[in-house]
Amino acid sequence: MKQAGIELRILSLYIVGSEIEAYNISELARRSGGAYPHVHAAVKGLVAQGVLKELRLGRSRYCTVDLSSDLARNLLAQASLLRKRATLSSPNLRNMDAEVQRLALDEPSLLSAIYKEGALRFVVAEKKTAIRLLRQTNLINVSFATPAEFRAELLRSFDLLDGATILYGYERLLLSLSPIHEQLRLNYSRLFRGQGQSHGAGNEADDGKISRTEVRP
Repeated sequence: MKQAGIELRILSLYIVGSEIEAYNISELARRSGGAYPHVHAAVKGLVAQGVLKELRLGRSRYCTVDLSSDLARNLLAQASLLRKRATLSSPNLRNMDAEVQRLALDEPSLLSAIYKEGALRFVVAEKKTAIRLLRQTNLINVSFATPAEFRAELLRSFDLLDGATILYGYERLLLSLSPIHEQLRLNYSRLFRGQGQSHGAGNEADDGKISRTEVRP
């Protein structure tokens, strides 16, 4: 198993709903299927590069991803792309993905596209982007949020990303999450849950969402 392959398998444990988690080396080896010495060496390298950082809980050490790192976001996006390819098994999902990519080419203000349980959420730079997108597509069950709105939603419930598929813009989504990453980890990580503020902490403006049912072209 090549070192780069081990690193991507490790980082795949931190993507799309698991960005907040922290694992020790034994957990990373078990979950990634890698041999402990190889995983230990890969983690040491990722920590040295600033992709992962170590957290101490009592006498134990855990590793979490550092979303403030450009390299970390880039590698997580690579790992997410591999998962996305495996997820797009049905023709309907592949057609939706193709439509999202087309919209992204035409609309630079479209930052990210998140699919979960039949619903598609676009993260857009500004609200008027939503109106333009609705005029360009026949996709149904879509909704829109600005980065600030999406961060506020995640602070209320991280389930929005659990089990989701990022169709577009995962690296930019991670950059948007970076300012609240620590708070999200304190709120929702299995290790740190309950040590942070309430799930409504870090309030950001939430001035309403735009969806196809609310805005017509």
